[in-house]
Formats: sequence, C-alpha cells, structure tokens
Amino acid sequence: MRIILFIISIFIMSNAAAQFSKKRALFIFGDPKSETVKEQLALLKKEAAGVNDRDLNITTVAGEEKWLKKYEVAPGTPFTIILVGKDGGEKFRSEKLTQPSELFNIIDAMPMRQSEMRRSKNEQ
Repeated sequence: MRIILFIISIFIMSNAAAQFSKKRALFIFGDPKSETVKEQLALLKKEAAGVNDRDLNITTVAGEEKWLKKYEVAPGTPFTIILVGKDGGEKFRSEKLTQPSELFNIIDAMPMRQSEMRRSKNEQ
C-alpha cells in the first residue's frame, strides 16, 4: 500500500511541476474532506470559465511532504491556498477562503496574462 501511495505522490508532483510552463497553478493545501477545502473548490467550480480562461490548474495537496516543504506550509495546517504563476513563482498565499474574483484580479494584473489578453483581443 505504501508503494502505491508513493508512486501516486510522485505522479502528482511530476504532473504539477510540469504544468508550470503551460499553466498557472493553484495549490489548495488541506484535508480534501474539510468544509473549507470543499467550499473553495465549489467557488472555483462555479467560475470554471474564468479558471479555464486563465490557464489555472487546481491541485489539492493533502500532506505530500515535498509540496509542504517547497511552499513552506506547516504539516497539519488546516487550509492554505497558493497561487503560482507560469514562471513558477509564488504570486499569492492565503489561509482563508478566497473568492475567485480576487484570484482573477491578481492573475489579470500579471504581465504574462496582460500579454495573453492582448493576443486574444488581436485574434478576434
């Protein structure tokens, strides 16, 4: 059983790391069964079009040590979200439920996103 969990963890970590060049990442640290994690995911699901438009990949992290260390999240922290840009840099962190509109405003202010919006406007 431990081997299977280890293999799954490696797969999740390699997938998340590979997406930095293609997508922005929103890591949601916490127990996937907790009300806060469920509520954050529900808020984001309601705004699926905005999430997709901003190339945002959402990953729930439940105690994977590598990610806890990488993003300096203390083990057992009930809830933390971290927004990571396409450049791999941390752009936002919160231990509170965050409205998608707040995340979208942060993303939309990023230079790479500004460029994407200009390109999209020119293609229309």
